[in-house]
Amino acid sequence: MDSQPPEIARINFDIPRVEKEWLVLTEVCRRQLKNNTEQHPVDGNNAVADVCIGFLSKVPNEELPEEFYRAINEQVLEPDSELQKVSRFMGTLPNFLEIPPTPEEEYNYYGALRAGSHLSNEKVDRILRRSRYARDVKLLALAAEMKVVDEPTLQQEDEFITPHGVKVKINPALNGQRESILDPSSWELRRVIKDRVHLAVIGGKEYILKERKSHRHSDVAGTNNRQIRFGNTSEQEFDLAMGITNAGTIHHGDIIIGWERPVAFVKYPDPEETQLVLFEKIPDAIDIADYKSRANSEKMLVDLTTQLAELIIQNEHSYSQEMQQRCEQAVEQYASIGYWDSDKYPAYFEQMEALEQNPDPESMRAEEINFREYAYILATRMVLSSSRQLDEELLLRGYYNEDHEGKSERLFSVNVTDERAKLNVHGIDLEYAKKVDDVERDERLTKLRERQADFEKRNVHTGLYSGEVALLRNMGIEPTKKHRALGEAMKSFK
Repeated sequence: MDSQPPEIARINFDIPRVEKEWLVLTEVCRRQLKNNTEQHPVDGNNAVADVCIGFLSKVPNEELPEEFYRAINEQVLEPDSELQKVSRFMGTLPNFLEIPPTPEEEYNYYGALRAGSHLSNEKVDRILRRSRYARDVKLLALAAEMKVVDEPTLQQEDEFITPHGVKVKINPALNGQRESILDPSSWELRRVIKDRVHLAVIGGKEYILKERKSHRHSDVAGTNNRQIRFGNTSEQEFDLAMGITNAGTIHHGDIIIGWERPVAFVKYPDPEETQLVLFEKIPDAIDIADYKSRANSEKMLVDLTTQLAELIIQNEHSYSQEMQQRCEQAVEQYASIGYWDSDKYPAYFEQMEALEQNPDPESMRAEEINFREYAYILATRMVLSSSRQLDEELLLRGYYNEDHEGKSERLFSVNVTDERAKLNVHGIDLEYAKKVDDVERDERLTKLRERQADFEKRNVHTGLYSGEVALLRNMGIEPTKKHRALGEAMKSFK
């Protein structure tokens, strides 16, 4: 039971109204900071900025939003100002904010916010919501602080400490945008993607804002006992991303490997060292990883591969010569093509059933494969091989992802360059990445390549891997022996 006054305990809060009132309050504060209005009647300073700067060193907990609301009402004194007018119409928000906070030792045994024996759903929602409001206040405080950073420091220094102790790092390649990027009051939009990840639009360009993980976030990874896994800090993630991206992109034929580009990092001077990091958003990116829905993940994989295949088809003239060569090789490979001989693989039973109904012809002609089939098999091979190439490239640069057994988080995009379809693979999320020495790098590279060699050995002369067969079927192509022969030809074609 919450230890709150009886009159507050009886309130059934209209949460959408609470959200709206908080948004109105913080949006008016943002505009006041941006336009440098709401001047203090005594000293002429920006009264809202004076209030906000005082929160740079405060921990973003449940209590902070109520303290901020009270400070705004007490210290921004102009009776006819926009902010005072807005405050007078706050009906639900003040009562919601003044509910006493839940002691953090009650969160649960491991600190992660989950409903259960220690916390009701209502408490969890209130903790998360007011903690999010607290982080909104921290952004307003950052905006106020950027107003007092001198111009030479802001434009020329890649790392500096602000007058009130905020640590800032900026990508040296960032020119002419520093002031708008570091000042949240100038952002056109900030929208929550998930609990600690936001989309920010700055100067018409999209960015990804990531807050450092804390026990007041819901979107946190945990072990089997649900304990929070604290990975790299935002500063460490920024530094790792700078090291990785400085090596540039790598081209493996029509597959291009790269990583999301870091923009800036901020650390507040509060006791918990609240941090955030900003990345450029990858345009038109496709995310095929849906950990909550395998069906949705498979659909996104089909959509990505279909997009790539259709771009190949649109540029058929650039592929006609290599297709002819590969089809001729497929004719030579046809007789040696086999099938999975192990009943450990589900595809084994599917292939046996298909062969009983439609036995393979004894031979094939190169003309039997049309360009659409070629394009879809090529796109499938590119998509399914690209993830391994990304993991290997990360190791080659001297880094290893400790999450997902070394597999990097990734996004995809497709485009056409020089009349050929390109598959772009973008590594993202370095929260659990680490720098490794040459010995560990070589050991992990050896293991990665040994696994791939073992995989190739188990699939020798099958032409298409089981994952490729499943993907082609999902796209409406039933692989036959001629398709497998083409897949085998694609393995050896240079």
